[in-house]
Amino acid sequence: MKEYILIIGFGKSGKWAYNLGVKWGYMPIVYDDEFMNIESIEKVLKEISFAVVSPGVNDNHQLVVKLKEFAIPIMSEVEFAYFFRNIESKIIGVTGTNGKTTVVRMIQTLLQDKCSVAGNIGVPYSKIVGTEKENVVLELSSFQLEHIRTFTPDIAVFTNFAPDHIDYHGSFENYIRAKLKLLKNHSRNMKVIYCADDKCLRAEIDKLKAIDTFYYSLTKQKGNGIYCDGDQVVIEIDGKMINLFTVRDLGEVTSHYLQNVLVSSLVAYLLGEEIVHFLPRLRMFVPSPYREQIVENSLGIKIINNSKATNLMATLSAIESMGRSSIHLIVGGRGKREDYSQLFKYDNVKSVVAFGESRLEFMTCAEKNGYKTITITKTMEDATKVALSQVRKGEVLLFSPCCSSFDQFRSYEERGDKFNEIVKEIESSILISKTKST
Repeated sequence: MKEYILIIGFGKSGKWAYNLGVKWGYMPIVYDDEFMNIESIEKVLKEISFAVVSPGVNDNHQLVVKLKEFAIPIMSEVEFAYFFRNIESKIIGVTGTNGKTTVVRMIQTLLQDKCSVAGNIGVPYSKIVGTEKENVVLELSSFQLEHIRTFTPDIAVFTNFAPDHIDYHGSFENYIRAKLKLLKNHSRNMKVIYCADDKCLRAEIDKLKAIDTFYYSLTKQKGNGIYCDGDQVVIEIDGKMINLFTVRDLGEVTSHYLQNVLVSSLVAYLLGEEIVHFLPRLRMFVPSPYREQIVENSLGIKIINNSKATNLMATLSAIESMGRSSIHLIVGGRGKREDYSQLFKYDNVKSVVAFGESRLEFMTCAEKNGYKTITITKTMEDATKVALSQVRKGEVLLFSPCCSSFDQFRSYEERGDKFNEIVKEIESSILISKTKST
């Protein structure tokens, strides 16, 4: 007799978990808030062997609470797929607040055809499991890690810790706890890589015992890891030093991009990739859209589309990467219960325009911090028009929302696309007006 399993949430992850369950002889039952009610599933709960929960389904969800009452095991889609993995493949789990996707894609660029990627990057682990290559790089969100039970990576990578998804986890401490579940089942052979430049993350890693840790940093630190010695990128492990390449070889890069290069290079080195390939492959790397992406225009101003910035830390990083340039900032969307005070303490942030659900939160925070040059609008289009009217030649218009996109858009990509469209429309109207006036 086939076992019944419950799939909660029938988005991309849920659908591939369903397919995987069918493939391996289970009888999946699907529940999704959009087209079902709890009562329709309650009568079969006693028949369920375990439940697979899609990312974003909160522990306070009524059905999850009932599963706990019935003592039915709950696991994430990543955990479910892990049952059916190729045990010969190495698993690299990448988590953190910001930079995960870039690091995953950069590792893939370094390993090339020796690597499969999946997870929060947009490809469910359930989709590729069983066909994975010798290395599997998984981008793992706090949601996906919340319900792991036996999942164990060979290499665990932590990029940074900053408040995010507090609306889901309830507190920053709970968020960190979810992230650290990546180490829940650590083995003696697991390697842990972390950013030593992040004080919060480093404090958590310093608590670990009997785990093989490696740091990455813009400066030399104690222990094994990768760092910059002036212009030179160096790997140092057990006293052996290897010069990889110079920072200058990479071209003009921000400190955050350089950190991504460091951690990706260290992962590739630990997996045995030949270092002669590192630099040429890194030079080929193309960042994903809407991560501090320049928007070409004829207005004489620098416009940056950083729609991927869905939390405060990402926006602060973007501001700092602009150096001393005069910045006009657009923020807004669906907030995550963060304190935005730091945004209003930069001398070079000349104006802020906030839109969407969180606009009043930004206004209140600006007023508390004595920041006066802030405007609020309902829509992103209006915010862009206001910001463009304030920015002058030689200054920077930074679209770095600091919030999720889900109040007005389905994803940060859709939001980024729309921002570019709006800029082009405004640019065209300005050029037409100039032509008519002449």
